[in-house]
Amino acid sequence: MRPFFRAGMFSLILVVLSAAAGLAADAPLVGVCWYKKSGMAERVLKGFSEEMKKRGDPVRLAVKANLPDADAAKAAIATFLTEGAKGVVCLRSDGAKLLVEAKLPVPGFIGAAGNPIELGVCTDPAAPDKNITGVTYYLPADPVFGIYRQIWPEFKKVGLLVQKGHPGAPIEIAAVKAWCAANGATLQAEECAEKATLAKVLSTMRDNADLIIGGNQGLLIDNGQLVGQVAGKTPYVSFAEKPVTDRHALLGVVPDDEKLGRQLAAAVIAVVIEGKPVAQVAITEDAAPRLLVNGAKAKAAGITIPAALNATVLE
Repeated sequence: MRPFFRAGMFSLILVVLSAAAGLAADAPLVGVCWYKKSGMAERVLKGFSEEMKKRGDPVRLAVKANLPDADAAKAAIATFLTEGAKGVVCLRSDGAKLLVEAKLPVPGFIGAAGNPIELGVCTDPAAPDKNITGVTYYLPADPVFGIYRQIWPEFKKVGLLVQKGHPGAPIEIAAVKAWCAANGATLQAEECAEKATLAKVLSTMRDNADLIIGGNQGLLIDNGQLVGQVAGKTPYVSFAEKPVTDRHALLGVVPDDEKLGRQLAAAVIAVVIEGKPVAQVAITEDAAPRLLVNGAKAKAAGITIPAALNATVLE
């Protein structure tokens, strides 16, 4: 199946009626949307659509992607409901919050979103209580920082860069702050709204941190090269995949977005097709996140990655 998006498209709507796949005309409709451009949402959608195709396209998908703002997303959701959608998928953390506010008459599903508890989606991901389930890219701090500690046993000063105004930013700050407090480390967390602020903050952070972390927000993902350059010899790791695969960050413990898309498809099928109550379909994370390592940067820094970590080294 071809992807539902093209680079540079501002908004897109597709209704997939796949006769070749034998899709029944009365298959239930599921709406998918998100607002603002998001590479993560596109990767989740790719895994989602591939899994749906693999399972015989049991639903019809209406997709509105890269919408300009929340009002456009609300209008898209209203259209889905008018057309008889049996479920609505809202991607990104902003979309998750939108679903909470909307209190839809049909099941809601999240993806490409942060900690569902902090976003108000549920009180317990294992038993969703607001008629919303799905997947999250959120990873608990302990296992992630446990890997960092195996590589840099002595780091004590952490610098964290996040995007100001992004709903995932305060979640990351709180998680890292709690880990630092429990493990004898200090934290300098900076919320940046633009590229110029990043460069200014980094110019001082690099001299006061043992480890610099880039948050999982667009500003940090899109400016990995700048962060890597200004960080200099201070190790720079990322909560997102792209800065590592683009060879800017040294490493990242990251979820697989396409895998999460496949998990999201399974959740939609469980609820919409199999009729399981939302409360019985847990919000899941990537249970086996990958340690991605920029081989060239690791070599230049003289860092040896323990074999037990089973890292994927990008040469």
